[in-house]
Amino acid sequence: MRTTLPAQKMFGVTMLFKEGDLCRQTVDFLIDKCDYVLLAMTNYDEETLAIAKEYSILFPEKVFVEKVECGEFSKCTDNLKGHFIRNQSEIRENVIREIRKFWEGKKFDILCWIDSDECMTDYFDSILDKFIESDCDRMMVNYVTPYDSYDQIVEENFAKHARVFKYNPEMSAFPVHTRTRYNGYKKDFKAREMGIHLDLMTRERRDFREKMSGRAEDKNWKFWKLDADVRGLNPGEIRRKKGEIKPTTLGEYLRN
Repeated sequence: MRTTLPAQKMFGVTMLFKEGDLCRQTVDFLIDKCDYVLLAMTNYDEETLAIAKEYSILFPEKVFVEKVECGEFSKCTDNLKGHFIRNQSEIRENVIREIRKFWEGKKFDILCWIDSDECMTDYFDSILDKFIESDCDRMMVNYVTPYDSYDQIVEENFAKHARVFKYNPEMSAFPVHTRTRYNGYKKDFKAREMGIHLDLMTRERRDFREKMSGRAEDKNWKFWKLDADVRGLNPGEIRRKKGEIKPTTLGEYLRN
């Protein structure tokens, strides 16, 4: 449960497609932290839609499921990542319209829009406080990527993305900017090592990532075996441990 500045209403969003049970960690995070949650269905399958509806039944005043128009992407069966990238601005703009419609009915202050393979560390609440109290209107999040367990991380070089916003109803995905830096926001708040990228966490997730995007893991990625669960570390502790512990490579870890 979020403890930060409870007077600030927060709206959580994630786009779902064919993740099935893999989406649950992200959705559970949003339900725990946000006052309302939108599950935006894009190129979805029946299993994932059923899971989304399950959440809306469990939390009828909190979780809302909407099917989002996404053009040719809705019909794709392979290389979903490639098709999504080519159509993502139009898809995101359609999601933004759904967000705006919701805001017109139930006003909220903060928008937390994350991908369906993400969550945040335990320091999310305290960093959110600092963001809300700052004069920044967009939070740029850096990520750590756990591999097999939360005390092992790889250097995936996943660039920082805008994930939390002081909501502006004029926000738009056009003109296009990279890393979800939507228009309507001007000043960045940097949240280092706060996001957790889950797409390499388990064999099932890695297989799904490769199937959907064609991207395999890189055996040359740096690999750290930490002495603590990364979810409970603050950004400074994560950076310090990465500096103190000599990394190996993912390939070395997989050979042992």
